[in-house]
Amino acid sequence: MKVLISFSAIAILLVVLSNCSPKTSKSVSTSSTSTSSTSSESSTSTSSTTSSGVYKPSASEVLTDAKVESLKAEYAEMTPDQLEKGKLVYESSCKKCHKLHSPNSYDAAEWMGIMRKMGPKAKLGEDHYRMVSAYLVKGAK
Repeated sequence: MKVLISFSAIAILLVVLSNCSPKTSKSVSTSSTSTSSTSSESSTSTSSTTSSGVYKPSASEVLTDAKVESLKAEYAEMTPDQLEKGKLVYESSCKKCHKLHSPNSYDAAEWMGIMRKMGPKAKLGEDHYRMVSAYLVKGAK
């Protein structure tokens, strides 16, 4: 009886964990978001895209005020269409594991820190990462 209960508990745990595993949205199409500032930033930072296509920003890079302002300026160049796609990706990817926070829940620097941690967990590609970040930073307090 104990063995049956143990196997049942393990099976339930696996189902819960597999349903919480973040997946990128296949229904949201992306357009190229490369701009001159994006290109220069990606060539000077130590961010990378893994072989599975997940964008991993450099966690060791300190978010200085200058870096935050630079990213805010980059995100300000995003089109309304890109921001809307960022909102859709945010809503579809992030709500799989937790409740969604309003963009004005945090300031821009806090959102950038959150995205550095959560973007790779959500398995976002670089375009989706930048669109979600732009959407959140644009609406930040």
